[in-house]
Amino acid sequence: MSINRVRLRLTVLYSALLATFVAAFAFASYTFLGRTELKHIDLTLHEQSEIVTQILAAVGKDGHYDRADSARILAYLHDLRAAGIRAWVFSRENAIAFSTAMVNEGEGPGEERFVLGDTVPVSTLRVAARQATSTPVHATVPTRSGEVRLYAESLPATLGGGALIVSFRLRDLHDLLVQARTAAVIAVLLALLVSIPAGYFLARESLDPVTEMSAQADRIGAENLYERLPVLNANDELGRLARTFNRLLDRVANAFEQQRRFMADASHELRTPVAIMRGEAEVALSAENRTRDEYRDALEIVRDAGDRLTRTVNDVFLLARVDAGQVPLSPAPLYLDEVVAETCRAMRSLAKPRGIEVLVDVQGERPYVGDEALLAQLVMNLVDNAIKYSCDDGTIEVTMRAESTVITLSVGNGGPGIPEAAKSQVFDRFYRADDARAHTSRSHGSGSGSGLGLSIARWIAEVHGGTLDLTTASSTMTVFTLRLPRQPLLRV
Repeated sequence: MSINRVRLRLTVLYSALLATFVAAFAFASYTFLGRTELKHIDLTLHEQSEIVTQILAAVGKDGHYDRADSARILAYLHDLRAAGIRAWVFSRENAIAFSTAMVNEGEGPGEERFVLGDTVPVSTLRVAARQATSTPVHATVPTRSGEVRLYAESLPATLGGGALIVSFRLRDLHDLLVQARTAAVIAVLLALLVSIPAGYFLARESLDPVTEMSAQADRIGAENLYERLPVLNANDELGRLARTFNRLLDRVANAFEQQRRFMADASHELRTPVAIMRGEAEVALSAENRTRDEYRDALEIVRDAGDRLTRTVNDVFLLARVDAGQVPLSPAPLYLDEVVAETCRAMRSLAKPRGIEVLVDVQGERPYVGDEALLAQLVMNLVDNAIKYSCDDGTIEVTMRAESTVITLSVGNGGPGIPEAAKSQVFDRFYRADDARAHTSRSHGSGSGSGLGLSIARWIAEVHGGTLDLTTASSTMTVFTLRLPRQPLLRV
């Protein structure tokens, strides 16, 4: 999705949210205004009905009114009509005794209709009066000229019983609500009118860093992996995104560099035995009248170089499959002490020509669940590394102990040791220590290592849930320690 489409979506979303908020606020205000005004009208009608009741009680005697009493009542009803309120007094027989239409001689329903609008149908009034005998009535009823609000309540027996009804025309309330609706519509339209450019501006300002990061990311390739995305504000979401992407670029750059070094080192390691084989073959073919022993020596050199080439290719292929996660693991019950003992017994044939003694100290049986072939290769790589860098007539000590939660295997050897600067790199692929250790290896014909053995051994340890570390690296002693959990934890 392009940045412009995202901007458009954010603008529409912002505008829609703002318009929705304004519309919701306007609707709530409109509803509150209508209910408040209606409640105020009901309160006014209730107050006026109480006043009428008090007047009826003051001028009448047991519900009987003489001519003077009627005049006083009609006078007050005239004031109500002047205030825009109608009133009806119903007798116990549900007949109209007084109403605002009777306030003055010569004035009747027609005149009241002209002043206050269409009157409420008498049938509706009778129904309300009848209901009011049991409970007060609030109702909104329609007329031809608009709705009116009714309030009806019963009169006490001392006033003759019956009911009192007052009403108020809702035209002014409706006009007010129309104005409120118009104002709400205008507010929503204004909100949309303002929010569209404002939303686009905010979306543009928010997405400009994304655009810049996208352009920078497009420019980064294999030739300029050192470049990074700009971090304008490290504390906001875009800043965290840029930092996360930069860390990803760091990992990619490191992986790319490791892969480049891996390929360069692999090419070098493969080139050396190939060159030896090619050189020996050319020398053997170029010379005439060579003896059988000379040909045999040349073939032995070719064979040794081929063995080295085979081991290097196998190690490189294994690590490539490790990186791709395609190494099939075959966990099975085994005895770890037997794997260590048998592997060390096989490695003694390499140590014997140099007078190196391989001592194995394994106490008791150590049942385990793991990949037997990989565990044997791990032990073989550690012992082979110890043989290469041991002095003649030296000793290699292989010790296995079972602790409360782990099984510990230590492989130690004497020799030139490992320099301080090389301790952190001994497990790197194709890494070899300084010239002193390399010279020790070459001087005893053991210089065929590819520098992958320790890297493979550490991977085997980790895939079994364990660790492999260089625990001692003095000038005269080197010890590698393997720790495996007693409870099998093979990471398939």
